[in-house]
Amino acid sequence: MSDLSASIADLCDLLATLESQYWIVSAQQRSYGELDLELRVLSDEDAPRQVWRIHCQHIREHRLTLGAKRTFLLLAEHPLLWKYVQPEMALWFHGRPACLEETLGGLYRVHYEMAGTALPFERFLNAFPLSRLLEGGYGLLARGPESLIRAYQKVLEAQKVPHSFLLYPVPRWSNGLEDERFQALLMEDSFILFKDLEAARDAP
Repeated sequence: MSDLSASIADLCDLLATLESQYWIVSAQQRSYGELDLELRVLSDEDAPRQVWRIHCQHIREHRLTLGAKRTFLLLAEHPLLWKYVQPEMALWFHGRPACLEETLGGLYRVHYEMAGTALPFERFLNAFPLSRLLEGGYGLLARGPESLIRAYQKVLEAQKVPHSFLLYPVPRWSNGLEDERFQALLMEDSFILFKDLEAARDAP
């Protein structure tokens, strides 16, 4: 039996204030785009473990590993969400960079300044290794979320590499609805990108 008055906010507060350890003990896909999680939380050595059940709907992407965790974050903004909430942009280059090493270094630097390790450097590139692509002198450099591709564009501008771009009005994975708002649930090495989420605690 679940306590419906206990919400996801209660779980976030519990894990944040007590720095509790918890375990993802099961993850089951109910249907396409829906996922059920069972968490067991130990808030105090002398207290019984709490069992929480989380139901996620309208999932766009997820990666889950079972086991012990400490990090539990709900975020409305995160690099993992970019491709689902930002317009998509494609960037072409028309000429070889005068200094290939500086161009590669600049692209690498702005990527990790913006996205950290959440997104691999090659995630939105047209080809990898990138040096071979740039040495070709012409082609699609990258296609991805607008904020990241505009950062790449500034690197090309700084290196005086001729380029052009195309901005798409909606994210590639959007259905065109204005009310689509996604969040990221981060649990250390695991994450879920979703639109709707419910949580309930099992009664003692």
